[in-house]
Amino acid sequence: MTTARKLIALAGAGDLGKYACEELLRDERFDLAVLSRKRDPWFLERNIDIHETDYSEKSVLQILNETNATALISFISVPHQLYLEIHVSLLGACRKSISCKRFIPSEFAGNIDNFPLLPKWYGASREPFRRILGASSGVEWTLVNFGWIMDYVLPKEKTYMTPIPDLFPIDPNGWKACIRGTGDEPQSFTCGRNIGEALVELLAAPKWEIHTYITGDRKTFNEVAEIVEKHFGRQLPKTFKSSREIKDFLKEHLQETNSETWLTEVEEWMIEGASSCPHGKVLDHMEKYFGRVNFLSIEALLELAKAQV
Repeated sequence: MTTARKLIALAGAGDLGKYACEELLRDERFDLAVLSRKRDPWFLERNIDIHETDYSEKSVLQILNETNATALISFISVPHQLYLEIHVSLLGACRKSISCKRFIPSEFAGNIDNFPLLPKWYGASREPFRRILGASSGVEWTLVNFGWIMDYVLPKEKTYMTPIPDLFPIDPNGWKACIRGTGDEPQSFTCGRNIGEALVELLAAPKWEIHTYITGDRKTFNEVAEIVEKHFGRQLPKTFKSSREIKDFLKEHLQETNSETWLTEVEEWMIEGASSCPHGKVLDHMEKYFGRVNFLSIEALLELAKAQV
């Protein structure tokens, strides 16, 4: 007996969302539809249904009901108040929809069990929405976290992820590194493809926990720099930014909200250990949800990308 395919709606499926799209397209258990403000050619070329929306509750609700979606995943990451407004609308649409009763917001951080307010701009955007989720009913939800997206160690032509050279400490395109803190702080890394695969497996799970953790590799940025140097056969020019510099800057610019403070708050996230997902829960969730996913190490991802034409 053939089980009916479930339709999954993806909101704001940008760089990371493309991996989820590809994995959903491969899986016979699911169909998908993309909610977006614009019609991106990437999706049109793959015959993926695009439903234009302004992300108001009314607009999203209409799409969820028209498509008979069973779950909604958000990849939307925008400044504080707008994040909250959009996700309140997405949750409201799920609660009022006929069939869409599962929701994954775009949390996508690290250890929110122990560091729920880091980076600080998460404390101003995600934390208020977490409280709204906790007080809601009628929709099952989970907050998915995976640390750093590993793909940033790759040259830009080898990944869907747009380079973030001022943020991610290793820049394979500009060929340089900026090590924050000691560089020996533990970090979690998960490649975009594995995140897409894990989201699909999570959609197939009968029940969710409120926090879900994924990690493909656990390393420090000093170790990552050595791996990248060995792989490409040349030394990375390095600069360094101490923990004291990071913390002093944040003290001096406590009330400011701009790109420089946002970047420094992420630096604080990485040096405080908040970017390392709790290892025990990672192992539990790997066994519970992700047994079919072949999680790649950083070395394996680099080798796989090297073999791609």
